[in-house]
Amino acid sequence: MRLEYGQERKLFGPRAKKLPVYVLHGQQEFLLKEVEKKLIKFLCADDEFDAGFQRIDASEDGALDRIADAVGERSLFADSQVVVVDSAEKLTLTRDESKKGKRNVPDEEKFTDFKLYQKILDSVGRDGGIVNIVFIVNDELRAPSANARKSTSEKVVQRAFSVFDKYGAVVRFPRMYEDNIISWVSARARRAGVMWSRDMPEKLVEWGGKDLRHLSNEIEKLSNYFSGSDGVMSEKEIRRLVSNSEDFFLYMLIDFMFDGRGKAAVSALNRSLTYGSSPVHIMTLISMRLRLMWQARHLINKGYFKKVPQKYGSSAKTAISNEVRRVSPADAAVLAAVPKDSILGKTPFMIAGILKHARKCSLTDIEEMIERASDVDRRLKGIEKPGHGSDEIMLQSYIVDIVSRVQATGGAATARR
Repeated sequence: MRLEYGQERKLFGPRAKKLPVYVLHGQQEFLLKEVEKKLIKFLCADDEFDAGFQRIDASEDGALDRIADAVGERSLFADSQVVVVDSAEKLTLTRDESKKGKRNVPDEEKFTDFKLYQKILDSVGRDGGIVNIVFIVNDELRAPSANARKSTSEKVVQRAFSVFDKYGAVVRFPRMYEDNIISWVSARARRAGVMWSRDMPEKLVEWGGKDLRHLSNEIEKLSNYFSGSDGVMSEKEIRRLVSNSEDFFLYMLIDFMFDGRGKAAVSALNRSLTYGSSPVHIMTLISMRLRLMWQARHLINKGYFKKVPQKYGSSAKTAISNEVRRVSPADAAVLAAVPKDSILGKTPFMIAGILKHARKCSLTDIEEMIERASDVDRRLKGIEKPGHGSDEIMLQSYIVDIVSRVQATGGAATARR
């Protein structure tokens, strides 16, 4: 049985049956670990946990031997027995070097530990298996093609994919992108009883970053803080409560810079440095925002986004989505070398913020800011000898220069293009 994240109710819901084997694989460690905990609780009774549960690290020597031993052992003290195999992607069959180069060698002779592998498969295929096995694979497995007779992979779990799929459950946790994360935040907040406006999940991702563990903690905090409240949380209340992700103060710094708020920008810079952000990392984020602003300004000059409301809301979100779809392939190709660096792949909320800043500057203004940012970046990295002061002073000087430029040009850029 193959499942995707979101279908886990089929694993341990009210009508679910215990299966001999489970494979949890993918790139979303936080989600995978959450499902793992629920699965262990479903498989192993609380009063039998001490005697019936064991965890094996597949990266350690002799892991395959330990798994093969575990699947054949019947505990005298527990009816339910569960074996969790961590880092199962590292389980690999060992080739017999003496058979190297020979053709048509049977698998049991080609691999020195093939009998251990076969013992595990036999246990999975046996009705009423003694042990339930949970393989944790920190990577995505490849489903075998319809024409493949059997897998020839030396990686144990990949090789056994078809058998595990037939007798157990193979659950995939694919990598999440921005739209998926926003949907996940929205659903999780709804389950937690968080009452907020429809555009708040998007804003939480922008403020809190894309780390799912951090976002989960923020949602839980909001749920606890507003527990018992009948009203909808305001944006101001939520922003005050949301903890910083690694780059939280940097995003504030960037907003203040391009809003022309010099003192606030320098204060955010100091807080970023206090929280451990490196000067090079700060300049990298500023440069990334400038490149997105250049793209936005270029599209504005081409006639896009002119009807997008200044204030972000449902109408602005719809207008931005429509404009993104309207951008021609030729205009989109100019923006970035790879799609992930293009403004067209960002969320409407993020695009709205970039448009707000880009409208204040001409294309020439932004290009000069980028050139100056590259110069500061080279000095911070020691590629060029700094002409003045410490890293902090260079950053402050650059920020003040940008603020002054925005204050001088703000509002006039649309006319000058």
